[in-house]
Amino acid sequence: MEAIVINHYGDAKQFETATLPVPEVGAHELQIAIHATAINPFDCQLRQGRHQESYPFHFPITLGSDFAGVVQAVGTDVTAFKVGDAVMGTLPPTREGTYAEVLTTHGKTIIHKPAQLSFTTAAALPLAGITALQALRDHLKLQAGEHILINAAAGGVGHLAVQLAAQTGAIIAVTGSPDRTDFLKQLGATTVIDYHDTRLADVIHDYDAALDLAASADLDELAACLKSGGRIMSLTKPLPEAWLQQNQLTGRQIWSKPNATDLATVTDLVANGNLTVTVSRTLPFSELGLNIAHRLSEAGHTQGKLVVQMIAD
Repeated sequence: MEAIVINHYGDAKQFETATLPVPEVGAHELQIAIHATAINPFDCQLRQGRHQESYPFHFPITLGSDFAGVVQAVGTDVTAFKVGDAVMGTLPPTREGTYAEVLTTHGKTIIHKPAQLSFTTAAALPLAGITALQALRDHLKLQAGEHILINAAAGGVGHLAVQLAAQTGAIIAVTGSPDRTDFLKQLGATTVIDYHDTRLADVIHDYDAALDLAASADLDELAACLKSGGRIMSLTKPLPEAWLQQNQLTGRQIWSKPNATDLATVTDLVANGNLTVTVSRTLPFSELGLNIAHRLSEAGHTQGKLVVQMIAD
C-alpha cells in the first residue's frame, strides 16, 4: 500500500511517499480502505518531535488519527462490522496512522458512517467533535444560562464547541478575526471579539467559564474575564495551581478520551442536522498535499477542518 511517512522529525517538508506492506488482520481487527483523513494539531506536534518521550516511535512513522473509509476485511472475532461497511473513527497515537491507503486496527473507536455524511465530513469530525463534547459536558459541566468564553473559536474544535455550547443554552463570547464574525455568529456566538486590537476584559467580565483553545492566549487576560469561582479548561497549556488559586478559579489542562459512544453522539447530531462540520479545504493525498495541510494547520488561522482525500467523494 502507499503511505506518506516521515523518516525524521522536523518541518512539513519531511513527508515522503513509501510503499509499505498491508498489515495482516488480527482476530479483533478491521482492515479499512481509507477514503479521507483529517489534520489535527497533534499530528503536527508529533511530526515536530514534541512528544518523543511519551511516544518513542521508530521510523518510518505514518501520522494521522481521524479517518473515514470502507471495511475491506474483518478478523474472525469481529461481529459488529462486515466487509463493505462505510465506517469512521479515530486512533490513539500510533506510528501506523491514517496517512495511508489502508488501515488495520481494532474497532474500539470506530462506528458506522451514516449515509447522510460524506467521507470528507466523517473524517473531519471524530477527534475535534469528541474533544469539544467532553470539554463542555465533562470538564466545564456547562449549564443553560451560563456565560462562556471560547477562544480560537473558528478552528476545528472551536467551531464545534460554539455550536454545542449554544445547544446547551449558554451565552457565548468568542475571539475571532473580523472576517470570521458572520461565521461565528451563525454558529451561535453572541459576542465576537477581535483579538487583534481589543482587550477581552474591556468587553466581557464575570463570565462563568472559559475554554482555552489558543496556544498563544494570555492566561491573565482570560482570568480577568471570569468571576470568582469561575471555571477554565485549556487544551493547549498547563494551568498552574498557584495561578488558579490567585485568581480564585478552578480548572486544568485537559485531554480528550476518544470512545465510540461519544463519537456516535456527535455523529448523530451531524446526521440529524443539529451540528455542522466546516471543512475549509480538501487536499490530495500526496507529499505536497500533506505539506500544505500541515503548514496551514500550523499557521493557526484555519476555519473549521482540513481534510486530505485518498478517494474523492
